[in-house]
Amino acid sequence: MTVSGFIDESGKFRNHRIISIGCVAGFNQHVEDFAHEWGHLLQLNGLKDFHTNQALRHHVPLSKKVDALGVEKRTDALLPFIACIRKYLGMAIGCWVDVKAFNSLPRKFFRVFGSDPSYMAFVRTMMQVIDFTPERDGLVMVCDEDEETALEFYRLYRRVKKVLPGARNKLNAISFCDDKFVFGVQAADFMASMVRLDALARRDKKKQQYRRLFKALTAQPERHERIWFCGIAKGDKKALLKTAHDTIAQLKRQGKIK
Repeated sequence: MTVSGFIDESGKFRNHRIISIGCVAGFNQHVEDFAHEWGHLLQLNGLKDFHTNQALRHHVPLSKKVDALGVEKRTDALLPFIACIRKYLGMAIGCWVDVKAFNSLPRKFFRVFGSDPSYMAFVRTMMQVIDFTPERDGLVMVCDEDEETALEFYRLYRRVKKVLPGARNKLNAISFCDDKFVFGVQAADFMASMVRLDALARRDKKKQQYRRLFKALTAQPERHERIWFCGIAKGDKKALLKTAHDTIAQLKRQGKIK
């Protein structure tokens, strides 16, 4: 069987305090059912596609067909999209990174992950999807098309495939697409945005107005749902320092740095 993993980013490190990567993944036979229902939900709500930043703007109508004005009504309108993810896909994960903490890491760390925190988040996310993929099954990664990150994502994909035990046989392909045409990437965008909003609220100790959406997305699986894992990887100062020290130690063992 083949697993498809869809990845998108929320926030750019040059103008955001926190960036995040979101990913949803599932077996292909279930991904088709997910796409059918997601498309149906778009039609019901009068949407051509789903862009989370626009969908969360509760002070303007969701579409010409559906108003859903205000946080509570907008939350109610968007909950079926979360239910669709959890009903058909097996995994929903997110990784957020504190940009200031990332920039303070030892310079040696950037030899592997580069200067953009989204690259590290991408690797951590991809490794989680590799673990989700059963032995002898294949994994296809589908990423949102972004000129700034696409080439580096491909380079990191090749590096993980080369050095991570078991990844070579599982990683079958990586592609980049316009999220208007791939519902899985739209769902990954939803996941990334929810993770970033929650991380910002926790950092600033403020109320997260879409907390009900986040809780629905990350709730424990129920019997009627195919999702079996939903996790959040945090990239605060403590977690990033540990990652940096582990990475540098590994590079020293490999003789790549002194």
